[in-house]
Amino acid sequence: MNRHDYSDYTDDEDDLGSESSWGSDIPWDAKPAVDPKTARKAWKELSSGRILFLEHEYELCVPCFERALEDPDNIEYILRMVKYFPDKSLAMTLLDKIRDTGRRYLIKGMGEDCFDDNSQYFGQFECIWGAERYLRTLLAIAQVAIEGGDLNKGIEASSESLRVSYDDEIGQRHMLGTLLLKAGRYEDALGLCRVWLDPNWDRYPRVRIHWNKQTYILEPLNDKIVEYQRKGSGAACELFNAALAAFRLKGDCELARQCLRLGAEICPLIMTRLLGRMKRPHKRYRRTRDMNRHEDAHDYCWLAQDIWMENDVWNWANGDSEVRKLILRKCAGHCKVCETNPLQFKQCSGCREAYYCSTSCQRKHWPQHKPVCRARVKDMQTRSPPLYNFLDPGPDYSREKSFYSPRPMWPNYPWKMPV
Repeated sequence: MNRHDYSDYTDDEDDLGSESSWGSDIPWDAKPAVDPKTARKAWKELSSGRILFLEHEYELCVPCFERALEDPDNIEYILRMVKYFPDKSLAMTLLDKIRDTGRRYLIKGMGEDCFDDNSQYFGQFECIWGAERYLRTLLAIAQVAIEGGDLNKGIEASSESLRVSYDDEIGQRHMLGTLLLKAGRYEDALGLCRVWLDPNWDRYPRVRIHWNKQTYILEPLNDKIVEYQRKGSGAACELFNAALAAFRLKGDCELARQCLRLGAEICPLIMTRLLGRMKRPHKRYRRTRDMNRHEDAHDYCWLAQDIWMENDVWNWANGDSEVRKLILRKCAGHCKVCETNPLQFKQCSGCREAYYCSTSCQRKHWPQHKPVCRARVKDMQTRSPPLYNFLDPGPDYSREKSFYSPRPMWPNYPWKMPV
């Protein structure tokens, strides 16, 4: 029956089905998680909490959100709002409640042993309908913990996410590696990076190797790994984390230089920001992104710039001639002059890919650059529309059109959206 059609629902039916009826290829919440009466009550609490949230009454909206958790479908909408709480301790309290609620629903749907290492669901949570809510809750906990300065909490949430999801589709490994570096756990950080950089450690073994042995290797990357990374199959932030961890463990070793240069080759934007001492971003990038582009560079500097600005680390990276050769840009105009220092040239405000030594050079080159620039801007607008600011919806605010509206208008829902 339809997931939101309660016409055939009776009190005699089990809410989530028996444990034996749920395999790894069947969504755990395919049946209604709660009865219509409880769902309606939880939805009203969510609506009340959202109104208080928009009025900046954060302490008052928390109890409403907690009562709205009686319906697991509300978890998504609460997560979208809780990350905007100015009081991070209050946000963390609510996120802990959401995590505990999510665990309770998962245990009820998949069995008491679903979080055990020998469970059939181990490492496959991203494949199970409903379990992705738990993974996104862990991601929100890690992000709020970072903003609140609680590294241990962020490491704990990211580690748990990687433990139950071996594919890591939400990218927790990028955040975890940097958190381990900031906490001074260089061996663990390098072990994590080496496992995810190597294409041989795929899926399940990747989780087992890192979290059971906690090994790290200071040997240089082999040709197969280097070729794999140069194809753009990996994230540059993992290479930079590996370079910094190797430098802290063994100084200016071959592995540290190799990872630093390979990362600068794949994503020169990160090293350009760091060596150019660009101002640290004050918040994460919240739109869709392309890997190893401006968006990833923005997020990595938001999280890791302070550890790269330490004098010994910065001087080591800045003193590598190969890295400087990779990040210093040429003018896109007709003069083809090269930079002498990072961030010396100004970028095109449209496509953000062309760089010019002067305004006059940019004006002369505009007729040739115009079609490329317009196409790039159009492509960015298509893939990454402007983020809706629900903190200030404006006069045209509509519950049906806002992306954080508590419930979409499914035709089979047993109630109507109030206006």
